Amino acid sequence: MVRLPRKNDMNRHLTFALLALAATSFHNAHAQAIQVGRMQRDLVLFVNQTESSGSNRYFYELTAHDEAAMAYGAVASQYRAVHVVSGSQATRDGFIARLDSATGVSSVLAVDCLFVTNALTKYVRFYEGVYTIESVVGRIESTMSVARRMKLRMIYSTACFGAQHAAGWRRAGFKCIAGSAGVCADTFVSFPNFLAQWSLGTPFVGAVSIANAADPMRALDVTAQGLLYRAGSSFWDDVVSLRTLRGTTGLSLSVQSPGL
Repeated sequence: MVRLPRKNDMNRHLTFALLALAATSFHNAHAQAIQVGRMQRDLVLFVNQTESSGSNRYFYELTAHDEAAMAYGAVASQYRAVHVVSGSQATRDGFIARLDSATGVSSVLAVDCLFVTNALTKYVRFYEGVYTIESVVGRIESTMSVARRMKLRMIYSTACFGAQHAAGWRRAGFKCIAGSAGVCADTFVSFPNFLAQWSLGTPFVGAVSIANAADPMRALDVTAQGLLYRAGSSFWDDVVSLRTLRGTTGLSLSVQSPGL
């Protein structure tokens, strides 16, 4: 029997940090809030479900599911428009172009993003390959005007190590960001919880907290650790699906914060 290291201490610390953040984020978000109706908000749904091979194939088979259909069905009715970026269009420049065009609509005040990927990497994966978050942010800054970047609001990432990208997404203009601390194995149960809460108007911090509670015993993390270990993957000890937060996390579906 393989003995796997316990991640309970890390999980506990992340949970306490989220509770502490929730205590102040709602007030901060509403201090200078802009109310946005359905016709004033757009969603960019980025989907790059790249199949894994080799030692990570078993993990992919465990977690593979249609996040695009799940996301579209859950939140499409809450937005003026949903811009799907998938397949061969899911390139770095294709993604940024869609952000740019959505924020360029004069009546739109908030643009959200669901960043969906299955890649086992600490980099940001697009259709044509991987980029550092710094290069992605640099491209956003050079492509999009400050006025358009000010309309960017939330980004929820299903990418593994999404928390490591959070500072970059914040610099790009997104007001509130969520991403997993390590390899993400619980998307199948956490993502629907987040989508349901966000579409109901739950503040971002609350929606992410409910997503994190979807697998309280972290059974999917433990299962993924075992699969990756037996497959010989170097990622087996990096499975921490709990998402961390950055930015003005008290924002909600109908609330935008001005500025960058």
